[in-house]
Amino acid sequence: MKKKLSVFICSAILAATLCSCGVSPAETFDNEAVDNAYSNYMAGGKLVFKGNDLYLVNTFFEGTEAGVIKINADGAENIYKLDRFTDEEFPELFTLYDLNGKFYTNCLYDDSIYTFDESGSGLAPTEYTELPMLESDNYYIDEDYAVLPLGYTMEGIVLSVVRDGETKKIDFSFQNFFVDDGKLYGSGVDEKLHCYDIASGKFEDVPDIHIDSNTLKFFVADGYCYSTDDSGKDGEGLYRYNIKDGAPTFVTEKKVKSINSYDSKIYFAADDGVYSFDGTTSAKIANLAANELYILDNEWVYALNTENGDLHRISMDSGKTEVVNYTVSSSADQAK
Repeated sequence: MKKKLSVFICSAILAATLCSCGVSPAETFDNEAVDNAYSNYMAGGKLVFKGNDLYLVNTFFEGTEAGVIKINADGAENIYKLDRFTDEEFPELFTLYDLNGKFYTNCLYDDSIYTFDESGSGLAPTEYTELPMLESDNYYIDEDYAVLPLGYTMEGIVLSVVRDGETKKIDFSFQNFFVDDGKLYGSGVDEKLHCYDIASGKFEDVPDIHIDSNTLKFFVADGYCYSTDDSGKDGEGLYRYNIKDGAPTFVTEKKVKSINSYDSKIYFAADDGVYSFDGTTSAKIANLAANELYILDNEWVYALNTENGDLHRISMDSGKTEVVNYTVSSSADQAK
C-alpha cells in the first residue's frame, strides 16, 4: 500500500515559526498552467504541474521518504519511491520534463529518456530511449524534434537534432546552450554567442556577444540572452544582451543561482532572496534562499531550496509568499 504523506508539519515548533513569519500554507493549486516546460527543466527539472496537481522530485531532504511527491489541496502522496540521494547512493529518477502534460525523464542508471506515468506506475520507453545519450541533464524535446547530446570533443558537447526518426549532427561543439523559439543558442571555446536555426539546419549571424563558457546560468528569452560576465563595463555580474544588436544591460552584481521567465519578466534567485527584472530594474520580491525557480502557472513563482527541501511560492502580482507543505518524517509513525 502506498504511504500517504500528510500536510507538511515537521513539528509544532516549525509550524509556529512559519506562522510567526507570516508565511501561510498553500491550500489550492487551481491556477492556469503555462507553457514553460524547457525553462523549468533547465531550472532543475524537479517540479511539474498538471490538472491542479504538483509533482515534486524529492531526493534531497534528509529524513524524508524520497520519491515523486504528488501535491494538491488534499495533501501529498509519494507516488513513486526513489533511492535517497546520499554519498553512496544516487536517485533512480532525478528530473521531470513536462511536454503538454506528458512527463519525460532521463534515467540516471542508463542515461536514456523515458516517459513517467503520473499515476506512479513507472517508466515507459520513448522514441528517444535507444538513442545514444550522454551523462548530461541538458536536452530539449518538443512535439516535432529533440535536441540531444551526442558526444564530446576537446571543445565541448556535440549536439544532434532528432526529427522523424533521423539524427542530424550539428557541426559545432558547445560549452553551454539554450533552445528558444526554434533556435539553439550557445557558446564554444571562443566564448562568443552562436545561433543555430533548427528548421534550416544553418547557423545565423549574431552580434559579437561575450558568453562566458563557464557560466551555469546562460538563459535566453524574448530576444535576449542572459549570462554572467566578469569583463562587462559595469563590472562582474549578470548581463542581458540584445540578440539583434548586442546591446548590454547590467542586471545585477549578485551571484545568481537560478533564472526563469514569464510574461516578459525575468525572475532570478540570488544569495539574499528572489528578484524580478522588467528589462530596466531589478526588485526583490521575497527574502527566500532558493537554488531553483519554477514558473508553472500564471500566478506563482515556485522557489525550491535543494539544500534543505524548503518549497515556497511567491505571487508574481502581490509578492505574497506561501509555503508548500509536502513532507513528513519517513519513520514508522508516518500515516499509511
